Amino acid sequence: MVTMSTDISNSKPDNVRLAESIYTKYGPFIRAVINCRVKDQHLRNDIYHDFFLSLVRNPIPDNVKDIRNYIYKSICNDIRDTKRKSDCYYRHLQGHYQIAANSQQVSANESNIVEMEEVCRMLEAIEGHLYTSEAKVLKLRYQNDLTNSEIAKRMNLGHATVETYMSTALKKLRGILNQEKEKKAYG
Repeated sequence: MVTMSTDISNSKPDNVRLAESIYTKYGPFIRAVINCRVKDQHLRNDIYHDFFLSLVRNPIPDNVKDIRNYIYKSICNDIRDTKRKSDCYYRHLQGHYQIAANSQQVSANESNIVEMEEVCRMLEAIEGHLYTSEAKVLKLRYQNDLTNSEIAKRMNLGHATVETYMSTALKKLRGILNQEKEKKAYG
């Protein structure tokens, strides 16, 4: 059984029961579809749990006759949306990276040394807040200066999975940094 998180604490109890009944009846099918379409185990689990939450928020309409087909299409849409979000976020980060690279006043060598030292300290500090795969992707990218394609080959992952790990890890990192800023601001 899937455990409920705070995302569904305000949902109707009937919606939770409906989602649980769908997972009881179609759980192996749901897991099989996700396993076939997603290579990364952590991402599989995230999509599996997110799909349960989406069923709680938006139960399957009563007029749906072929529930398996509805579930299949919904899962495929969720996987596509996850990839699109990851790709969009990656492009967004690339834009920021380009702006930062163009505005640096320090020489390239000094900048790289300082940046690498800061990145190493930062990665060590936040490693406990990330999944192992996310931390490894960040380290390979920023400590070893590997491209996403090189990381994908080294970790035996798909390029999209590496991008997802990267965007998820950086999102978590921003959240941690924002929390630290708030702590400093409010004492």
